[in-house]
Amino acid sequence: MSAALLDTIAEELGAITGRMEREARLRLDAAIADLRRIDAERELRFANLERLVTDRLATIKDGAPGRNVTIEDA
Repeated sequence: MSAALLDTIAEELGAITGRMEREARLRLDAAIADLRRIDAERELRFANLERLVTDRLATIKDGAPGRNVTIEDA
């Protein structure tokens, strides 16, 4: 094989490798973004559930007059 042919092949392999790396990075970034979105949604649902439980517990008496149960009591 001639040096020119080997250089051409090396350039093409470099270009292909670069495209593969960029594509892999884009896919990885998209996957990380999805995981962050899912985590944020889960945190929001948990905060809403915690608020609902706290509100509900505040309406329940533990037997002592005038004392509201808190989430820490539960």
